[in-house]
Formats: sequence, C-alpha cells, structure tokens
Amino acid sequence: MSNIKAKIPELSICILTYNRENYLKNLLDFVKNEYLKLPDKSNVEIIITDNCSTDDSKKNIENFIKSNNLIEWKYNRNETNLGSLGNLLKAEELSTGKYLWWWGDDDRYKPGIMSAVLKHTESNPDYILLNHSASREPWDCQYFKSALDNSKELNLSILDIIKNSPGCIMFISSSIYKTEKLKELHKINYKINMALPLLYGIYCANSNNYILDRRVWIDDNFKEISWRSEVFKVFSYYMPYYISLMPKLGYGKKESKIIYKHLYKGLWKRQLKYKLVTNTKKILEKINCLGFAKKVKYLIIKK
Repeated sequence: MSNIKAKIPELSICILTYNRENYLKNLLDFVKNEYLKLPDKSNVEIIITDNCSTDDSKKNIENFIKSNNLIEWKYNRNETNLGSLGNLLKAEELSTGKYLWWWGDDDRYKPGIMSAVLKHTESNPDYILLNHSASREPWDCQYFKSALDNSKELNLSILDIIKNSPGCIMFISSSIYKTEKLKELHKINYKINMALPLLYGIYCANSNNYILDRRVWIDDNFKEISWRSEVFKVFSYYMPYYISLMPKLGYGKKESKIIYKHLYKGLWKRQLKYKLVTNTKKILEKINCLGFAKKVKYLIIKK
C-alpha cells in the first residue's frame, strides 16, 4: 500500500451549468486550451457541475471529456435541479483545492486568466477579485463599468468596492476564495441566500489580505444571469442582510454602519422605489382592465 498522498490542487475551477449547451462548447474549448498550457496541470482541478440539464449538455460534456482524453476532469450531474444556490454549494462540496473559483457557463474569459490567477495565489491571499465588464447584450462590448474601473484611486480597498458596488463582488466568475477562510466562515451562524458570493467575498477579505486585479479578465453576460428573476430580492433584501453582518464578520461597527447607510440611501432606496412604482402601475392596469371588462359585460347584458 502506497503512503504517497495525492497532491492538493492549488485551484478548483468549478464550471456551473444548466441548459446552456449553446454556450458550453466554446467555454469547454477555452478551458481545455488554458488548462493544457499550464506547466503543472496538477495545480488546477476542473469540476463541471450540471444542474440536471434537460438539453444535450450531459452527452456533450461526456463526449468532450472522452474525445480530449481529459480523464482527470470531474463531471457531476445533479439528480435533480438544486437551483442556482444549490449548484454553487454542490460545486464547493466537490472541490478539493486551496482556492475555490466558480465559473459561469455563459461568461467569456480572456486568454491567460488561469495562469494569472495561479500567479496571484503564490502570494497566499485570502481573496482575489478580478475586474470584469458586464454587457447589456451578450458580449456586445457595451458594458457597465465595474467599481474597479470607476475608481481612480490607486489604493482602492475592498471597503470602497462594497460601499460603491457590492454587485461587483456578487459576480461569481470574478471572485476566488481561499478555502481555509470559507471553513472558518461556515462555523459562523448565518442564513444562506442567493447573495452568498457577496458574503464569501466580504469574509475572505476581512483580514486585508486580498488582491484586486484591475485588468478586465471576464465579460459578464448580464442579460442571462441565473438569478435574474430574483434581482429585486437579491439587491433589496439578500445583499443588505449580509452587509448588516459585517461587524460579525470581522469589520469595525463604525465603517460597517457607514457602508450600510450609504447603500440604503442610494442603491437599495432606488430599488425599493422602482419596485413600488412598478407594482403601482400593474395594480392600476388591472383596475382599468377590470373596469373595461365590467363595461363590456354591462353592454352584452343590456343587449
């Protein structure tokens, strides 16, 4: 019996997918090319977590792995759809690397990204945040500037980003977390919701041992985010909850209160106002339709 222990990968790249066979082929080709260029492939663990897709994803993934002889890659297909959050947690459960990195199946990544992140991990940070663009339409180059772009401050901090653009940290493909820090976090009592990536980023950066890479490495296909139907809840309820936990997560009460108040007066207040106006319009439309229906009914009966 051999006493040689298997090497722990430096980085676990977890590709999350659900019914995206139209995007998946290009992504897998890209990942394969990046992976094969690595001088030491044992540094990177590739995991594909399929959230019980109903299209041909399973067949295509298995054929891709087999035809390219990528036997070291891991493919997991959930027996049932666990939801976006459940699939994130499943990928984390399957990962064994020193760093966890979730990849969206509809995002586009720039060549050299794997090597760049591995270079960053050499300095042993607790958290890495990569800059990204966010397209209104899939990869049309018309993008929202991220917090890393908008700030001209050379000494931009994670607190600046949380204060001005917490959604930047919500983008899973841009964040790399040290798994030791995540194990610490899991000992703290908190509720799990769709803003979990924000919580992970806030906690992993609490010791100020983080890297903010300002080069644009990823293009986020914003139009097809998996939690699009929950955008209002994410920004107005889920994210504020995790921001409110900042004192519990290793941040000062004063700075946490300033950030919370700043976001409440700005982003969250706008979200709530938008929701209120939208709901009011819908109610008025229903009332008008109801009134019209009553008139039609009255005319029919009268005849």
